[in-house]
Amino acid sequence: MGLINPRYISTANGLQLDRTPGPRRLDFSIFPSYELVISRFSLFVEAGFYLYRNNLIRDSPFFYQRVGFKYFFTKRYFAAIQVRAYHFMSAQLVEWTLG
Repeated sequence: MGLINPRYISTANGLQLDRTPGPRRLDFSIFPSYELVISRFSLFVEAGFYLYRNNLIRDSPFFYQRVGFKYFFTKRYFAAIQVRAYHFMSAQLVEWTLG
């Protein structure tokens, strides 16, 4: 079984692999953001609001926060790490980016 970007769901029985195909896991959100750039480093903050959630998780709110850090190796290539959380304390995901 090969997985690209697997998703796990936390339940009362522990973590379980979410095997729902793509279109049923579709979410739309809008997020105002701010990015502070200092030389090759960048710090960004977002406040997101879900507009549509097809697979609603019972206790997850419609508002989330995302904070991250980005480092530019050259003008065209960078690496970033960011955390999306609820209530400023419950992390939903950690995302690594190469661009």
